[in-house]
Amino acid sequence: MNKVLPVYEKFFFPDTSLEDKRRVALHITLSLIGIVFLFIYSTIAIIQNDFALGSMDIIAAVVLIGNLVDLYKRKKIRFTILFGLSIISLLYIFLYVTGGIDQSAFVWYFTYPLIACYLLGSLYGGIATLLMIIPVIVVAFIGSEVSFVADYDLNLEFRFTGAYLVVGFLAYVFERHGEKNRKELKDINESLENIIDARTAELTRSNEHLKKEIVDRIAAEDAVRLSQDSLTTIMDSIDSTIYVADKESCKILFMNKTMQDLFGQDLSN
Repeated sequence: MNKVLPVYEKFFFPDTSLEDKRRVALHITLSLIGIVFLFIYSTIAIIQNDFALGSMDIIAAVVLIGNLVDLYKRKKIRFTILFGLSIISLLYIFLYVTGGIDQSAFVWYFTYPLIACYLLGSLYGGIATLLMIIPVIVVAFIGSEVSFVADYDLNLEFRFTGAYLVVGFLAYVFERHGEKNRKELKDINESLENIIDARTAELTRSNEHLKKEIVDRIAAEDAVRLSQDSLTTIMDSIDSTIYVADKESCKILFMNKTMQDLFGQDLSN
């Protein structure tokens, strides 16, 4: 993916890096999908008289909409991504702690490592993924003691934690590998640019040298022509006959004006 869709171009500056453009595109796409699902789930929750969950879903959706509007106006990419991910984190924690509809909301937790690692990078995304284990541990200890906290089966929580860590590890490795490939590609591009710059500079120097040689050669030819003209003028001004002939062929190569007048023509032509 070397480009992003034109519809996203209004959310960042023209000189924004390609990597940031990709992250913004993913953030916008996930936010829009999340907003749609949040309104759907809030409606279902309210129908089931779970006003706390319904209200939380609506608040999260409205905040995400505001986050996208802020990105469109200010184009603060880092802030928008961090803020948006913070909202997603709080929503996921809320869904896991309360259980959501029929205590099935915990399945959304598995998507968090993928989102965090892509939006924040492998290092910070991996850290955020590990921090999201804390609510899981807290729920495991207090789930049966607090009324609004979902009381998950201990075996389910153990298997969920293991599966979540596996997904988190794979997300980290995948993003780390992608970062390495992008860095290598960037280094190759920079190396090629350096080679092109060096070759361009070399060609420029060669062209300048060639231009100088041409100028010098023209100057030398002009000097020779001037010398020949001066010599011809001197030879023509002498009253005696002067000529130059080839020793082997006896062909006349030059004759002065006096000799030309004597013969009535220039025999050197």
